[in-house]
Amino acid sequence: MGCGERILLVESDPEVLSATCACLARLGYEPLQAEGLAQGVQVVAVDRKRPDLVLTEDGTPGQVDELCSALDAAGSCTPVVLVTASPAPDLIRRPDNVCRVISKPVDMRSLGRALRHCLTHALRAI
Repeated sequence: MGCGERILLVESDPEVLSATCACLARLGYEPLQAEGLAQGVQVVAVDRKRPDLVLTEDGTPGQVDELCSALDAAGSCTPVVLVTASPAPDLIRRPDNVCRVISKPVDMRSLGRALRHCLTHALRAI
């Protein structure tokens, strides 16, 4: 499904981070890891090889905004897929970078479709 695109996975749970990175690799992506949103912001600010997409949990209020602001400051139009445990994901206020919100638990097929949709949409916008 993927073609080696770099996916920055931002996840606070180390076990979920590891398992999801393995899933991303099986789907054909190159996973980059950030343990939590603060580390994700740091990776975006420092890494010269920008991710093609960011996959992140919703975390605490303001943290996703901070991550999206870091992407904007880096001059990146990187799409963001937001994973949430919210019972009403359509009601979540989201920054413009967020192209898809998916609910937990996430299965590999749904994740693959969401990533491909956002990556394809991002390429068309360039």
